[in-house]
Amino acid sequence: MLWIKSPKLEKPDIHPLSMEEVKIFLDNVQVRYNNFFVVAFFSGMRFGEMAALKWKNVDFKLGVIKVRETRVRGEEGMIKKTEDGNQRTDDSPAFRCHWIFAFSDR
Repeated sequence: MLWIKSPKLEKPDIHPLSMEEVKIFLDNVQVRYNNFFVVAFFSGMRFGEMAALKWKNVDFKLGVIKVRETRVRGEEGMIKKTEDGNQRTDDSPAFRCHWIFAFSDR
């Protein structure tokens, strides 16, 4: 087994949407789904993390979302802590809670 090489997998080309395409999408999505997609586009959160998100983990004053739980196959569970003992927090410069207000109908 030591002499068998693993096949090389080609990484697919990823073509993210431009900001203009995101705006067009958000302008055309049903209003009830708008905030969900704003968070999806700008936070980098995984789908399961977004599905398990609770309002108590959103801090509008600090502009952060604390990722505490995930949902897999319909069941919620706590996120395992990282190597440094912390849980994930989405406070990247690319995402702030004000994006929700900038792109959503309130």
